This record gives sequence, C-alpha cells and structure tokens, in this order.
Amino acid sequence: MPNWSYAFDPNRYDPSHDAYTILKAPFECTDRELKLQFRRSALECHPDKSSVPDATARFQYLNNAWEMLKNHRTIYDINRNAYLRIHHRHEEALRRQREAEQIRRQWEDQLRRRREEQHRHHEEFMRQMEARNREMLEQLRRQLEEQQRRQQEEQLRRQREQEERRQRQEQLRRQREERRRERQEQLRRQQLVEERRRRDKLRRQQEEENIRREQEEIRRVEREMEVIRRRREEILRREEMRCCESDDQDRQAMRQHPKSDSGHEPVRRTQPGRAAKSRNVSYVF
Repeated sequence: MPNWSYAFDPNRYDPSHDAYTILKAPFECTDRELKLQFRRSALECHPDKSSVPDATARFQYLNNAWEMLKNHRTIYDINRNAYLRIHHRHEEALRRQREAEQIRRQWEDQLRRRREEQHRHHEEFMRQMEARNREMLEQLRRQLEEQQRRQQEEQLRRQREQEERRQRQEQLRRQREERRRERQEQLRRQQLVEERRRRDKLRRQQEEENIRREQEEIRRVEREMEVIRRRREEILRREEMRCCESDDQDRQAMRQHPKSDSGHEPVRRTQPGRAAKSRNVSYVF
C-alpha cells in the first residue's frame, strides 16, 4: 500500500503509484467524470461483487487514490506536473551531454588521423630525399671515376685538391642536414606545443560551457520550486481560512441556541472533510 503523503512533495512523487492511472482516468477529466470513473472501477473490484482473492486490498487501494484526488487534487496536480517537467529537463540535459561527448570524440579522431597522415607524408618525403641524394652521389662518383680513367696523369696532380673539395662539400652537406633536422625538430615541437595548447583551450571551453549550463539548469529548477512552494502555502492558507470561518459559524449557532428543551446543550454538527477534519490533517513537506 503506497504512502500517499508523497503527493505533497514533488521530489517524492512516484509515477508507479499515480492516482489517475489507478482510477483509469485521463489527467484532463473533470471532477464529475473522475467520480463516475471511480464508481465504475469500484464496481469491478468491490469485495461483495468480485471473486478476486485480493478484492478487498484493491478496493482499499482504489479508495485511497479517490480520497486523495477528491480532497487534494490541486496540490497533487501541481506536484505531479512539477515532477514531470523536472524529469523531462533532466533527460534533455543528459541527451545534450551525450551528444557533446560524441562530437568531442569525433574531433579527437579527426585530429589523430590528420596527425598520422602528416607524419606518413613526412616520412615518405624523407625517403625520397635520401634516395635522390644517394643517386646524386653515385652519379658524381661515376663521373669522377670516368674522369680519372681518361685523365690519369692530370688527375694525380688534382686528386688531392678534389679530395679536399669533396670532403669540404661532404662536411657542409652534413652541417646543412644537421641544421635542417634541427629546424624540423624545432618545428615539430612547436606544432606539438600549439596542438596541446589548443586541445587544453578547447577542453577548458567545454568544461566552462558545461558548468554554465548546469548552473542555469539549477537556477531554473530553484525558481520553479519557489513558485510551487508559494502556491502550496497559498492553498494551505486558504484552507485554514475556510476552517476558521466554519468554526466561527459553529460558535454563532451555539450562541443563538444555547440549550435545547431537554436542558442539554445542542449537538455541534460539523460537515465531514471541513473544519473538524481539516484540523486533524498533518501535511508532509
């Protein structure tokens, strides 16, 4: 048997024990239609007219739902709508978070593929340059050998100068290669630092955007809860005023008829569900 006190608190609303679902009535129905639907449902599960083993418990369950809507339908509807709005917005926020995470992963995959492609192109370019250099050196060596065969006498005199020149060229080439490698390494490091900074900046922007959305969502929920609290206080104040007016009417009736003919005080009559019943109601918030 559910505790119907949750009907006054939207945070404790349980959709599995919805009063409209129990009575099999739509949310937009009038009080008269709701009463007719309660009578139809009561005839189906009444202990005197139904052979179901748990007919008594089902009838009591149905009666409790009817009493809740009959006496406190306004508060119940407000809290039920508030729970449905909060639940819908929570689901929407989770969906947006999942979409943002999916987009972030796609961007990361694209950046990773782009870096791999750049690295592959760079390696291919380096292999081509090395092959071209080897071809040039081989061609130069063959030319030198041919010249040596044709000009052996003249080559003996110039051999030392050519050897020194070749060594100087080789040394300069190595120096150029080293400088080029250093520039490429420095450029690669700068690219890595810039890429890391850009990723950090994107991550911080995403985190700030998520925090801002969460704060806005919390402020909206707080404003809605404040509106619900004020409406609930207004409804309770009106009920107390009706109870006080009913008590004043009873006191005026007792002053007008202080005693009956038999010498006893007249019996104080109160309508059920009004002053006498409202004073004993304990609301749970």
